[in-house]
Amino acid sequence: MGYLRQKTLILNDATEIPTFFRRQAENSQGLLRIKLQKLTFCRNALNKIIFDFLIILNKINNMEMDDSINVLGTKLKPCSQSPKTGFFRNGCCDTNEEDRGSHTVCVELTNEFLAFSRQVGNDLSTPRPQWNFPGLKGGDKWCLCAARWLEAHQEGMAPKVYLESTHKKALEIIPLEMLERFALDDEQVT
Repeated sequence: MGYLRQKTLILNDATEIPTFFRRQAENSQGLLRIKLQKLTFCRNALNKIIFDFLIILNKINNMEMDDSINVLGTKLKPCSQSPKTGFFRNGCCDTNEEDRGSHTVCVELTNEFLAFSRQVGNDLSTPRPQWNFPGLKGGDKWCLCAARWLEAHQEGMAPKVYLESTHKKALEIIPLEMLERFALDDEQVT
């Protein structure tokens, strides 16, 4: 058997390790192997998330906007710089094929519309600091999804629209005549 020298167990051969300690060592190695496998899995999952994020970031940085033309056929005017709006967060209702929601209708929000939007599952009034979103209030101007505006119109809750700041792509969903009935263009857009 072995003997202690300077608080270290020295063994003549591995057969001298008591069974209990051998099992502990095997269990520890097994647990270590499982922990390493979990760490490898987590590292791989994190790498995939980072990789996917970088792909999205690259797409955003390389996205080309559709021509900045409004529903009247003239140059698209800014909708709002405060709060900063638009799919590209450039203050305009610019769009492209990546904008699945078609954030193309520049509106002046009302508290009634915000309550309606929250009720149908799109809470625009609650701040979301993790997305740098301040939360909106009545009187704010915002690039609204064309389908959401149409839905609000069908429910009698549609907010007023700035035609010169509404992208022509909105006309794929909303007829111009309908938008014109809600026009506010004689007021200053901020």
